[in-house]
Amino acid sequence: MAQSCKDKVGLLDVMLKAEGEDALQFLQGQFSNDLGDLGEGDCLYGLWLNRKGKILADSYVLRTGEERFAILSENGERDVVHDRLDEYIIMDDVELAVNGESLPLWVIDKRGEESALGLLGMSIPKVGGFVSSEGAIAFWGQDGYLRIVFEEVDSDRVKRFAEEIAVDRIQVLEAPGLTIENWKSGIFEVGFDILDTDLPQEVGLGERAVSYNKGCYLGQEVMARLHAIGRVRREMVCVELYPESEFELGSIVFDAEEKKRGELRRSLCEGGKRWGSAILNLQAEGSLWVKDTENERRELKVWKRGD
Repeated sequence: MAQSCKDKVGLLDVMLKAEGEDALQFLQGQFSNDLGDLGEGDCLYGLWLNRKGKILADSYVLRTGEERFAILSENGERDVVHDRLDEYIIMDDVELAVNGESLPLWVIDKRGEESALGLLGMSIPKVGGFVSSEGAIAFWGQDGYLRIVFEEVDSDRVKRFAEEIAVDRIQVLEAPGLTIENWKSGIFEVGFDILDTDLPQEVGLGERAVSYNKGCYLGQEVMARLHAIGRVRREMVCVELYPESEFELGSIVFDAEEKKRGELRRSLCEGGKRWGSAILNLQAEGSLWVKDTENERRELKVWKRGD
């Protein structure tokens, strides 16, 4: 299926709540990052891996109480995250509850952070933390931008906030602009750019989303092995494409000798330019190309900061 220049924005796909005496210990044994020092009001980004260390979903884990946690995922599939955790609850005193529908989410430009939070009577969250009030939660995304999510879809507070944001002309960041900016910074989206065939170290998440010091968790043996080896064979990058073409998801990337060097995961256009995310073999050198939906060869250029 050809991909258009539009992308989904404004929704948080997963909010799952974990509660119980064993909630922290249970999540620590499943999450790729270290929750051991997570205090109430803290927020930590990480991954849910399979036994082979491949990425199934990502989440922000928020500690909302001594035995209560909220698990937020912008692009994860509800059933994947819930079932991934539920499968491993055996004798643990943990209860899971998941939202039934996607929740309204705003990503706020830095100049509007205080104003947006002021509309909700909330203060700026600390780095690595979150604030909440009457069903609204504010936390920092991987890209450093403030996210505000509401636990109810059609509440009067949500509608009022949306109206006041518009009246006060507070800038809300959207795709494709935000997505392309993040690509250029090496930040890719699980579920869109990053698939369940990818390892954290291949997609720029080996340092900020994986702990190599904590105890056992699903996928930990693979993570430790890769950390000891110190290298992987593939890397996810931002690429620039022929602007007037469209491309199939998963299109094969070739080099000048027509050897397969990777695949194009996604493409978006903005300002007359087309950008994409691609996962490439580290041996990929020289000119690269990919076929568009008209079966024409189009050059694919790896974007580097300063280009």
